Amino acid sequence: SQANLELFKIEKPSAEIGLIASGDIFVNDQKNIVLLPDTLAVDMESAAVAYVCDRFKIPSLVIRIISDKANEKSEIEFQKFISEIAKIYSQNIIQNFYSLLFDTSSALINSN
Repeated sequence: SQANLELFKIEKPSAEIGLIASGDIFVNDQKNIVLLPDTLAVDMESAAVAYVCDRFKIPSLVIRIISDKANEKSEIEFQKFISEIAKIYSQNIIQNFYSLLFDTSSALINSN
């Protein structure tokens, strides 16, 4: 809803490709942020999954819905963010991803 977009200060949702740092701390202060100037996000879970997949030669893809900007204002209503924002975005991302896979596959099949 528009109210939820305003609550979480979501003005223009976008897809980004770039560096995601991994760590075992919640980054929400300037002293840690300046150490990661080119980082789009800090993630505490995906690196472990990617590492295990790599070790077992399993292809993997990480798609993240970013809940905050890893700064002093990172105190959000996380459960509400999950149910009201991330749930909807995740469903749309996965649907679009599968559509792209299907369209690409059928194009490859038809070109042979």
